[in-house]
Amino acid sequence: MAEIIKNIPVPLLFNVWKHHLSFLAEQARKTEGNDLTTLADSLKQLGNNQLDLYLGTLSPEEVGKEIFDKLSEKNVIQYDAYRQWLSQSAKQYQVISLSDGSEWTLRQSLETERYVHLHPARYAPHTVRVRAITLKTAMLTFAFALRTNRKVNGADINLIRQEYLQVSPITQLQPHLGLYKIIKLIERHAGIEILQERNSQ
Repeated sequence: MAEIIKNIPVPLLFNVWKHHLSFLAEQARKTEGNDLTTLADSLKQLGNNQLDLYLGTLSPEEVGKEIFDKLSEKNVIQYDAYRQWLSQSAKQYQVISLSDGSEWTLRQSLETERYVHLHPARYAPHTVRVRAITLKTAMLTFAFALRTNRKVNGADINLIRQEYLQVSPITQLQPHLGLYKIIKLIERHAGIEILQERNSQ
């Protein structure tokens, strides 16, 4: 975790692997020309549940700085003040907005030093809710497309799922399904086409 958050100011805790699309896309690009095993291993920390992914243009460092500054302005950056601020909410969390209109949920983490646990607010601007396995498959598909320098079809996706994620294959890749939507989202973000639309089997 230290490597991931080293540029995020203390006391903030921000798991960018789970919550920041641009960061994930950059990790996928770094695998170009290399085996995908390392990326697949890193993606394991996404877990197996649903998560909220930030799609905006603020870097992890910019997100961290804006939140740090806002907490400082409110005089709730210190541990005791932060706990008291959270306790003002019956659900023990607070939501703040950043310069791009995105909203972030702040809770208390179990960490001693980094006790401000932040993640994108659910169903908020610049945020999408996605299943972890869907995001893992989409990011590995993106990396695979970069590595092979060609568009990916359904057979490629099933190879990725079975070889790198050890999960069952999909029967079809349909536009109404979450995986298709997330891959198309990555396409728009990266400015390249990933899917071979005529052969989605």
